Amino acid sequence: MKKIIYILFLFLLYSKYCSSQIPGNLDFSFGTNGKILHPGSIYTDGIQSVAMQIDGKIMAVGSKNYLKYFVMRLNPDGTIDNTFGQGGTIEDSLLGEAYGYDVKVDAIGRILVTGYTRHWNAGWMEDMFVVRLLQDGSYDNTFGNNGVFVSYVSQPNPPTKMNYGKKIIILNDGSILIGGSFDYGTSVNPDFAVFKITASGQFDNSFGTNGFVYYHVSGMDALTDIFLQNDGKILLTGKTFNPVIVSAMRLNSNGMLDNTFGTNGIVLIDFGTPCQSGIGITQLYSGEILLSGSRGSCTSQDYFITRLDSNGQIDTGFGVNGFNFFDNGSSEAMRAMVLLPDKNIILTGTSAGNMLMVCYDSSWIINNSFANNGSLIVDFIGNNDDALCSIVQPDGKLLVSGLSLDTSSSLVYYPFTRLYSTFTSVNEITANKFNFSIYPNPANNIINLNFIRQNTLPEYYEVIDISGMIIAKEKIYLNNTQINVSQLPSSIYLIHLIDNGQIIGSNKISINH
Repeated sequence: MKKIIYILFLFLLYSKYCSSQIPGNLDFSFGTNGKILHPGSIYTDGIQSVAMQIDGKIMAVGSKNYLKYFVMRLNPDGTIDNTFGQGGTIEDSLLGEAYGYDVKVDAIGRILVTGYTRHWNAGWMEDMFVVRLLQDGSYDNTFGNNGVFVSYVSQPNPPTKMNYGKKIIILNDGSILIGGSFDYGTSVNPDFAVFKITASGQFDNSFGTNGFVYYHVSGMDALTDIFLQNDGKILLTGKTFNPVIVSAMRLNSNGMLDNTFGTNGIVLIDFGTPCQSGIGITQLYSGEILLSGSRGSCTSQDYFITRLDSNGQIDTGFGVNGFNFFDNGSSEAMRAMVLLPDKNIILTGTSAGNMLMVCYDSSWIINNSFANNGSLIVDFIGNNDDALCSIVQPDGKLLVSGLSLDTSSSLVYYPFTRLYSTFTSVNEITANKFNFSIYPNPANNIINLNFIRQNTLPEYYEVIDISGMIIAKEKIYLNNTQINVSQLPSSIYLIHLIDNGQIIGSNKISINH
């Protein structure tokens, strides 16, 4: 009898473990039942961005106490990493008043933060900054001025100029693209802007004019996302005010508008609603472009996604007249989008005071296998919660953070939650059509991609770094294909096999020189 009870216990335990990995279920190995709250500051907009180190530790950036940015590091289980800074946090000590928007970790583990710094002695002036920290949180003195780059484009006399960084892209050569805004007038009238910084922390004068460009759509323009295409062209999206409209544009690699995209480089989408914005933009493996955002009244919005062809034209065969919408009956506001390696996408944001995640499958319809018929609500003990940022980890789990407010006590928290996505692991996407191996692992100079007795081969392979950047892409001609990685920094990378526009194989590889 005891043996039967013991076997039953093991069966129930196994069943619980397996069922917990269903897409949309919270990861119980993180925090408490998949969620954790860390005390915040009363003067904060929450966690604006998260990134992951090679060792699985989590970097988060935000601002508090009247524009003082901070970088927080968590252990993989969500607890504070007390070995980092003071109690797990590094606060800015060089810039004064500074707001942090984005954080990225480069291939050798250095931490980059962007945002803006304010100069009160010159009036209301704001300049974009990039800070590079070493893994221990100290400033990297080989970058900029003692680890800090400030644009100093603002001038102390009219016309007032204000500029800020919103999103970071790290290029293969270590240089950096910053998507943000630039205001060249005497009133608040920002434009979309892109800045290019060298790996040593100086303006790259080969880009645009003196290292940056800015483009006016209409009224006030606010950038929300930037994406680097495989061919080096740069996608931007955001919103425009006066009139309110969803806007996207594409730049050539030198910063000039790509006139083959949309109308003279710009795509405008108007739903005719008082509040609407592009939030996320990315390029699909097929070359098409996925654009997502929110639209509706300013108190009740829906998520939307649409697909553009490579020239920026809306694909009217997508969804209903080119669009798919998500409305759960409450007010939704989208904040971020992640494209999974299996071509599913997850949109994150807020709905009726809770975090909201919505999953679309590779056909761009709601994925009913995810959580509750395609969507997941996460509530932190009745607080007013907002999912401001999200990333997909190498193991396929989705990490989400933002802001949580206890309205009864006015206490502010930094919430983190982690859940299983539809992509279970970088090592689990394989196809029977292609029997392959990748060796050695770890690698030093050469990686062998070997297909065992195959009559057909995938079209090409991709090498992807931990920031999600495609750093190499080559056609596959031979059963034994060699990839030279001698020039890549020591780090963790993904090898994707692509065939007919889809990932048909994937593996994680370590490069250790």
